[in-house]
Amino acid sequence: MYAIGIIAIAYLFFRENDIQIKKSLRIGIILCTTIMVAMTALYCKQALDIKKFKEERKETAQGLITYMRDNPSKLFVFNNYHHLLFNEPVLEIKSSDTYKNAMELSNYELYNDTYYKMVNKFNLEYPDRLLIDLAENDNVYYVAHNRWKVDNVITYIREHTNKKVKTEVIKSFDNSDIKIYKIHYK
Repeated sequence: MYAIGIIAIAYLFFRENDIQIKKSLRIGIILCTTIMVAMTALYCKQALDIKKFKEERKETAQGLITYMRDNPSKLFVFNNYHHLLFNEPVLEIKSSDTYKNAMELSNYELYNDTYYKMVNKFNLEYPDRLLIDLAENDNVYYVAHNRWKVDNVITYIREHTNKKVKTEVIKSFDNSDIKIYKIHYK
């Protein structure tokens, strides 16, 4: 946008006899305008794709929330449930207090009062080692949308406990890559 403005202003200041310069500036204006139109089209397509993604994810999110509410004695650990459930910025949704049995591995609530209340509520043996509790506590489940994230957690547990680890898909949701996993020692 700035480039077009600068080129247009420069175009006005050159005299009529500077034909070659004015011709170059016209080409610059055309190029900048073309790039701006292309970028606007790309932005609009991306906005539509995000809207479609949110609509598709909404049904899965509702199913996951219902499953969590139906299982209040289980703790569901997410990498980032704001993204998995809503695909919205953190400030646009409710806090995790809405979900009495869900917590994230990393966010602004990690290692504060909310975190330790959840740890105490579910009697986690290692309050500072939540990933270990995924394997050692029968009521702690992992929710992920990418298998590689699950594999990373398995690697972490294996490296920190020197035990073999396996996973089991407890629940999957139609038309979604989101799954609830239970991690066990072999």
